[in-house]
Amino acid sequence: MKKFVISTAAIVLCLAGLSGPAAAIDFTDSLLGTAQRAVESELQRKVDQESRRAVRCAMGDTACVRTAEARGDTVELVESPGRPAAGGSQPGDVPGAQDHPAVSRYPGSLIKWHDTQAFNPYAIATGPVTGYRQIDEWTEAEGRLTRVYYELEGDKTHTEVYANYKRALEEEGFEFIAQGLFPQSNRTPAIGSRTWLEVQYRRNEIPPVGLRLLAGSSTSGGSGFLAARKARAAGTIYVAIGIAQHAQDIVATLVDVIEVDEVKTGLVTVNAEAMGNEIDEYGRVTLDGLFFDHDKATLTSASKPALDEIAKFLKSRGSMNFYVVGHTDATGAFAYNKSLSERRAAAVAKELVDRYGIKASRLEAHGIGPLVPVFSNSSDGGRTKNRRVELVERP
Repeated sequence: MKKFVISTAAIVLCLAGLSGPAAAIDFTDSLLGTAQRAVESELQRKVDQESRRAVRCAMGDTACVRTAEARGDTVELVESPGRPAAGGSQPGDVPGAQDHPAVSRYPGSLIKWHDTQAFNPYAIATGPVTGYRQIDEWTEAEGRLTRVYYELEGDKTHTEVYANYKRALEEEGFEFIAQGLFPQSNRTPAIGSRTWLEVQYRRNEIPPVGLRLLAGSSTSGGSGFLAARKARAAGTIYVAIGIAQHAQDIVATLVDVIEVDEVKTGLVTVNAEAMGNEIDEYGRVTLDGLFFDHDKATLTSASKPALDEIAKFLKSRGSMNFYVVGHTDATGAFAYNKSLSERRAAAVAKELVDRYGIKASRLEAHGIGPLVPVFSNSSDGGRTKNRRVELVERP
């Protein structure tokens, strides 16, 4: 800021030339007013300079770049107006990691963790926290899940990162289903608060170590969350972004992208004849093609083709009785998983009785949680295979 310096001698000389006390007072007031206006003007100039937003110039648009730089603006290169340039992978990223094509990174961020699953359920909270680790309003999705965790070091804040992601999603035509930003640490139940984020990511688990989104000194920083969706010919795409100021110079961001493939969902199912062969040889069969809402015992509409075939098989073996057995992976508490497996098995049996007319006495539902895995729970693919419902021959 420019300094405004006036010597005492100069003021005395000026006052000496005035005709009286009143004139001297008026002159002093005028002088102080001039100084104050100069200070305010300089402060406003600084504020305007600091608050100036980055100018988004399309790659190759040299005229835009020159104009922005001449004004002292920060230039952000984009592939086209409104879309940040895709970063792919960059030096400093963990090996094999890259941005999702639909959502670029904030400039300067590095990928510290990533994970991709070909088909996985995901839940997006769309309402406030209503109780201990509880949110009542959720949007469920399932499909290809890509998770990319970034860390940004430097003087940028989580509010700047949040604003950029929000603007990018808006300009790409996404519809927001949840959003909330807190500049400072906040424990309210509202969307985007730290308390809220803990529930969101308790349901969509993240690694317990290595990610600083909810860890360490982030308790003293603000946080935010954005979730949006967009309909495409290939299926709806969902984007969920959690952001936290981990430390004064570190912003942590987790970008989750769920791509729902409407065409392929539900095509893999069981076949009545094949089920009979499995039962005859092994005494049990896995009921492929059954889909549940994430972490619930509610069958989705995509399960109908499989249920049709299961009912067809049961009617062809009218003299046989069966156990309907639910299984889970090993993620989470044993008691909870056992309960979930029981409820899912019961839901399948009830659907077969209520909708297809199978006698209730022929089906007995049980759940054994993670006790009988068919693959190792150390991989995503193994955990997916272990989450299943089986039909087991009963005497």
